[in-house]
Amino acid sequence: MGAFLAVRYAFGIGACATFLGLYFSISLIWIGLALFLLSGLALGLATRNFTWLYRDPFFPPVFLLILSLSASVVAAPPYPFKGAIVKILMPFYLFLFAWAFRLYPVGKKLLFKSCIFLSFFGGLVAVTQSFGVFQKYLPRLNPYLYPLPQSPGLHLAVGLTRHHTTFGFTLILLFHILLSHTLFSKKSRKETVLLLACTSCLVGVLFTFSRGAWLSLAASTGLVFLVVNQRAFLKSCLIGVAFFSALSFFVPSFKQRLASFNFSANQERLELWKVSWKMFEDAPVLGQGYDSFGFRIPQFSDLPKTSPGTPLDPHNMYLEFLATSGLVGLLSFLFFAAFVFKFLSGKLKTSPWALSAFAVFTAFCIGGFFDRYFDMQHTLIPVLCLLGLVSSET
Repeated sequence: MGAFLAVRYAFGIGACATFLGLYFSISLIWIGLALFLLSGLALGLATRNFTWLYRDPFFPPVFLLILSLSASVVAAPPYPFKGAIVKILMPFYLFLFAWAFRLYPVGKKLLFKSCIFLSFFGGLVAVTQSFGVFQKYLPRLNPYLYPLPQSPGLHLAVGLTRHHTTFGFTLILLFHILLSHTLFSKKSRKETVLLLACTSCLVGVLFTFSRGAWLSLAASTGLVFLVVNQRAFLKSCLIGVAFFSALSFFVPSFKQRLASFNFSANQERLELWKVSWKMFEDAPVLGQGYDSFGFRIPQFSDLPKTSPGTPLDPHNMYLEFLATSGLVGLLSFLFFAAFVFKFLSGKLKTSPWALSAFAVFTAFCIGGFFDRYFDMQHTLIPVLCLLGLVSSET
């Protein structure tokens, strides 16, 4: 009995560590994921109960997605695929999150309260990092900060992890959880706190200077208001236009960053997209093998030699599916995405968690046009966590 309780507690701790690791440490994420997976499997074996897996409404599309990506690895010419195995199994965590929220219903309240704290923490970190407040005194606090290209006086805020885009998405997660609960709340005092927390997230996302995060946030927020109230949608559009117009007028760095949102200013990214298409044409059905882009790129481009500082990834989730897992992989993901939207559509006006999951998944799909969102734990885990939570309510 004592061993069973220890495994059950480890399962809850693994879930918490995985979520908190998004904001405090990449190492904590991986420790949490390992503990979450092992304790979950052990708990399933101990209870001889795996209904949480095969009876979950998301089981068919997730299983199909995992199967298609695995097939791309098996059918591909030899390449280092150890990292691919870990990434292919990541969607499985959706079921673990769903089971965790069923076992620990209080987890929803804990998640909500932690989002409030993390919103103010994330906003503060973003502003201080962007202005370099602590860089002079604590240069090792985060070695991944680098200057904003259009304005050397500012930095791209990256939180306590590694990348401004992923940091931006974790703040989008907080923003939509808090926004959806604000829209469902009927307590004025609570609304004030939530609106302040949302504002902190918004400021944090702005100071990441991630254009993909900006677009994802704007589009997903507009869609939320369109679903909830068309008048609120029009008001949000007007406020958004006025807000960004004011930023562009008073803060040149924001205007310059927005102006660089075009192909001519992103030639290396455009070249990576061309390489992705070449890989797809070479193996259109099952692709080059999932997570093989960096290994295969020398066969299709001289970019690693001509531009050694360029990150060797597609910077596009959909093109990555095409290049590394072919049409089968992309269609499997699109089927999963369609299932998610259909599953959530009937719950948007009754559950704040479903509304936030809908908004975060929308941001995920939009941001995927500018980065490999499915392939990064900071962008995939938030989606799996929220979908698992909504699944646990069924």
